[in-house]
Amino acid sequence: METKNNYLYTIKLAHDYYDTAYEQYCKPEEDLVPYMVCRSAYKSVGNYLAAYMFHRGLMVKDEMTLQFLLKSCQDLNPAFNELDLDLLFYGNAHHEEVLFADDVTMHKYMDLSTATRDLVAREIQNEASN
Repeated sequence: METKNNYLYTIKLAHDYYDTAYEQYCKPEEDLVPYMVCRSAYKSVGNYLAAYMFHRGLMVKDEMTLQFLLKSCQDLNPAFNELDLDLLFYGNAHHEEVLFADDVTMHKYMDLSTATRDLVAREIQNEASN
């Protein structure tokens, strides 16, 4: 039951971070905060991966890196091999590049967040129907 509660909490958190990133990204240029877009997109990716692990009945700890979460998901399900999150591993939303990110960088962060969200949703749905 604990992993189910953790899953529900974490998937909601992931959606909230995604929504924040998207809302920020859609703001007019003068109101846009690049750091919020990139940081929220980054956080959504980590939470989507953690939610998938909780869905599979595994425990997730705060100190697990994004690289570890992705590798764990790939070990559980080869479909996760399609995710290339290298940009997030090395830019990791703490780096100066995201403080003043240009539109291209923000778009890449949003694309990775969307791809992760869609993959997790698809794989959870596939597993539920099997």
